[in-house]
Amino acid sequence: MLSPYGVWTYYPAKKADMHKHQYGDVSIVKLCEESPRAFRCDIMEYLTQCDVHELLSPLTYISEDPRCLGYPVTLWLAHDFSAPSDSMLIYYHDKVEETLANAGLLDVLRNEEFSCNFADELHGVKRPFRRELVEYV
Repeated sequence: MLSPYGVWTYYPAKKADMHKHQYGDVSIVKLCEESPRAFRCDIMEYLTQCDVHELLSPLTYISEDPRCLGYPVTLWLAHDFSAPSDSMLIYYHDKVEETLANAGLLDVLRNEEFSCNFADELHGVKRPFRRELVEYV
């Protein structure tokens, strides 16, 4: 147990540093008592003068949606909406394989992959980015 409290904030875990392209203070937050998850929450530098608890309070209210318990539902929907389609992922996958083949690395990487994903194949995983069962006849 990280804390005796159901909802908590550890702020700042790390301060903003513009020279390292870190534009906000990093905090760790647990936004829902029923969720076991804690998340990183960046507080942008221009907001660091505000009361952090007042900034995060609205997030706790929208973090009780059962689809993403403990995570703000609006952020979950934004991530879900902005995710690339399966066809785009396959396109990127093909481009990476083409680049690796041109560099002479694809066969080496494939051999490594085959030795590491035996358990996935036994469980019917078709693609590394989405688990779906393969039915064997």
